[in-house]
Amino acid sequence: MEPPFTNPGRDPFAGRPDGPSAPFPPPNLPGAPGLLVAERPPTSPPTGTRPSGGRKVFLAIGGIVAGLAVVEGALALLGLMLHTTTTGAQALTGLAHTVAVTSDSGDVHLVNSADGQPHVTWKSHYSIRKPHVSVRQEGNRIVLSSGCGTWLGVMPGLCSTEIEVALPTDSDVTVDSSAGDVSAVGLTGPLRLSSSAGDISVDDVSGTLTARSSAGDVTGHRVRSARVDARSDAGDVQLTFAAEPDVVRAESSAGDVVVTLPSGERLYAVDAGTSAGDTHNSLRTSSESPYTVTAHSSAGDVTVRYAS
Repeated sequence: MEPPFTNPGRDPFAGRPDGPSAPFPPPNLPGAPGLLVAERPPTSPPTGTRPSGGRKVFLAIGGIVAGLAVVEGALALLGLMLHTTTTGAQALTGLAHTVAVTSDSGDVHLVNSADGQPHVTWKSHYSIRKPHVSVRQEGNRIVLSSGCGTWLGVMPGLCSTEIEVALPTDSDVTVDSSAGDVSAVGLTGPLRLSSSAGDISVDDVSGTLTARSSAGDVTGHRVRSARVDARSDAGDVQLTFAAEPDVVRAESSAGDVVVTLPSGERLYAVDAGTSAGDTHNSLRTSSESPYTVTAHSSAGDVTVRYAS
C-alpha cells in the first residue's frame, strides 16, 4: 500500500493561497464533508388537493341545483309535448246564497249571474295528470274545489284549472286560492278573498270586503263597500272608491298603498304611515270622526287622497 503522499518532499498544502492553516472549502452538502452530491431539483406541490368540507357542501348544492334545473327543463318540454285542454260546465238549481271555492292551481273569477242562477264553468290545462273539479250543492250553499293534488300545479303548463262562477248578485262568497289570481265583478254580498300566490282584484262591488294576498297585489276599482280590509305581504294595495266608505284598512309589508276616496262631506280619522317611504294625506280629517282610514306600509309609499 502506497503512503498517502507519493512525494514526501512535496508540501500537500502547496498551491493553496492561504497556506496550511486555512480550512478546507465547505462541502456542498451538510454532514458529508468533501462529498459532492448533485442537488435534487425543487419539487412542486401536488396539483390536486382534496376539497375541504365547505367546498364539498358547495359542490353538492351546485349538483342538486343543476339536477333540479335539468328536471324542470325536462318537465317543461314534456308539458309542451303532452299538453291537453278540457272544459266543463255545471248549472245549479235553486237559490244559493253562500259559496265556498277552494283552488290549489289556477285563477278564480266571480261574476254576476245574468239569470240570477248559479253557474260554474271551467277550463283545465294539463300534461301528466288531469286536475279534479268538484261542484256540489248543500242546500243554499255551493262548495266548489279544484286542483291537481300534487306539486305539478306549481309547474307552468303541467296542471291548472281556471274557474268562472256566475252568482246571484248578493251571494256570500269565500275563496281560498293557493296558486292563482282571484277576481270579483258586480257583486253586492260579502266577499272574503285570499290567495297565497296571486293577485286579488275587485270591480264594482259593494258588500263587506276582506282581501288577503301573500304574494301579489290587491286592487279595487269602483268600490262601494262600507267596510274594506285589504292586505298584501308582498305587493301593492290600491283601492279606488265610488262611494264614501265607513272603515278602510289597507296594509302592505312590501309595496305601495294608495287609497282614493270620492270627494264628499265626511271627515275621516286617518292613520297613515310607512317604515321606508313617503306618506301623503290630503283628506279632510278629524280625530273624533267615526269614519276611519288606516293605511300602512313596511316598505313603500303611502298615499291617501281624494279622486281628482
